[in-house]
Amino acid sequence: QLVDFLSNREIHIMGLCQGGVISLLFAALFPDRYKKLILFSSPVDFSYHNAFTRSFACINHDRMVRNFGNIPGELMAKFLGLFSPYSPEIIARKIQAESSKNTNPSFYQELGNWVSRSPAQAGLAFQEFGHDYIHKNKLIKSELTILGRQVELKNIHQPVLNIFSSEDHIWPPASSKALKAYLSSQTSYAEFEFK
Repeated sequence: QLVDFLSNREIHIMGLCQGGVISLLFAALFPDRYKKLILFSSPVDFSYHNAFTRSFACINHDRMVRNFGNIPGELMAKFLGLFSPYSPEIIARKIQAESSKNTNPSFYQELGNWVSRSPAQAGLAFQEFGHDYIHKNKLIKSELTILGRQVELKNIHQPVLNIFSSEDHIWPPASSKALKAYLSSQTSYAEFEFK
């Protein structure tokens, strides 16, 4: 069933943040197995820095994995919260207020659940992300190997929509915007930057 699913060219891939990086990897390795790629706040070039990326780069990823195994979601949520312009309480109140005046409160309830219950991150994936992406910037250098194959962003030929915020406090917008320079000139690329 999975093979049938992945061979269906009607698939549209959408990735958010780190999930966007994973979507890029899939798109670069299997460029003919999807129809369109949509990215939201997805870092590509890790040479651009802000307070979050500098702090994340200072983490001893190996020690964290040795100590925790999988990285607890609560720990990641607290770390990310250090860089948010809003406290978790303000976010929770905003979600509650929107939920009470909206005719479809389930969306806001799910958003609240997502904010309050972050899933654990697989330890080895966390470690690899720190080493290969944050520290060594291997994605844009074409130095990543997955399933025995080199990851080349220029292999992405399907249309790409790249959406990011000019005031993103987690990933610098220049990190997302850099994607265009690494795609093939034949790739239909569009980006949308919002405040």
